[in-house]
Amino acid sequence: MANETRSEQLKRSEVVWRRLLNEGVKPHAEELAPILAAGKIAIVVFEPNESAKPVFRAMGWDGKAAVFPMSNAVRERLAKIDTVTAAWVNRKPKPTVGRLFVCSGIGTLLVNYAPGRGFWIEPGSLESEWV
Repeated sequence: MANETRSEQLKRSEVVWRRLLNEGVKPHAEELAPILAAGKIAIVVFEPNESAKPVFRAMGWDGKAAVFPMSNAVRERLAKIDTVTAAWVNRKPKPTVGRLFVCSGIGTLLVNYAPGRGFWIEPGSLESEWV
């Protein structure tokens, strides 16, 4: 990994992204639909690392559900992390764009979804974009 070219890193990232969507998000479309339709942020938990489980439980995860709505208390806590996250969680809900807070491994992703466009990571939200 340390000796990977930029192209190899991008390919690996694409494989991880596709797997996350295909195995962690899309199979839960029926559970996601009413949360997103209500303008709420959905939290998606996929293959959490043991060390991250207490953090995800503090967000309301029961240890089993793959999808659940984000509470206002969690939204308020997340808004204090950084300006990108604050803008994302506080964005006025749009009927055409859903938001998913994806928890996987030891990390999280801010993900958007729109019919016809698909899924995308919130611009500026990746640590690699901060440097």
